[in-house]
Amino acid sequence: AENWLNAVTRRPGQSFGGYAFMWSWKQEHTHTWYSMFMPTGERTELVDAMRLAWTGQPHPHPAPRITRFATEQPLDALTPGQSINVHLDWTCDRPVRLHVEARHVPPVFSVGGDFEELPDILPDTSWQTTATGVSITAPSTPGEYRIFLYIKTDDSTVATANLPILVKSL
Repeated sequence: AENWLNAVTRRPGQSFGGYAFMWSWKQEHTHTWYSMFMPTGERTELVDAMRLAWTGQPHPHPAPRITRFATEQPLDALTPGQSINVHLDWTCDRPVRLHVEARHVPPVFSVGGDFEELPDILPDTSWQTTATGVSITAPSTPGEYRIFLYIKTDDSTVATANLPILVKSL
């Protein structure tokens, strides 16, 4: 919202306006990078920011916000089944639930925004909450993956975070 105000609203005579790049969701390296909404329809904090920029009014029920997201170990040389400990903090004025999923990194990235297939969710991703966040078990097969964390509310809002991991052979 602040960037919009600085680049558009507060520049009379210098800016013709602007638009939201992607008022939907888009798989481009990940399905969360440019997306205002998730493929399942949940609204992100980006929608709240645009509402504030366009109307000056905050959303009465803002989407959750992830305030801290950090891992304890390097993620570029994990072994199959290794635990990944993620410190995770968020804010939200309503009850939330945590969801974690793993997806393969797409074998080919699009060029210039061309269509890119959304990778399937790996069915065997296991995780559990901890006192400081979440512990995730790395996939059992070596490869490049991305772990997605979602903080969801019952009224269809979400905060997302993701981390790339590399699982190597033992």
